Amino acid sequence: MAIVPIYNEMVLLETPPSSLRYWEHAASPSLASMGYTISNKYGATLHYNKRITPAWTIVLAIVLFPVGLLALISKRDVSLIVSFEAYGDGTMVKISGNGPKRTKKWLDEMTDLMNNAAWADSEAADDYLDRP
Repeated sequence: MAIVPIYNEMVLLETPPSSLRYWEHAASPSLASMGYTISNKYGATLHYNKRITPAWTIVLAIVLFPVGLLALISKRDVSLIVSFEAYGDGTMVKISGNGPKRTKKWLDEMTDLMNNAAWADSEAADDYLDRP
């Protein structure tokens, strides 16, 4: 599983507190389905963490069985930081961190949808956020 850097920005039409509540309701469940948990929340910032087992450890465990099972102890932590800042009458949401390509792709697609002017009235947006 390749780990890639993640950086996205999106503008929401709500105030920062409303945008934060919306994010927690709409996006956090999708991130949870990908294995992320909220590790810290302070002010208008959320920290998500996920622990992954690198692919090389599984290969090593199989090739060098039974001693190779010790390789499965190796884990890697990936994290996302989501911050909400006032931006005109709305909110600038900044997402940074690192994670699997699948997470980056999902966040890129979600950012494109949210930055689209039709987002606020789109049922497709709600349907998209419901999928893992």
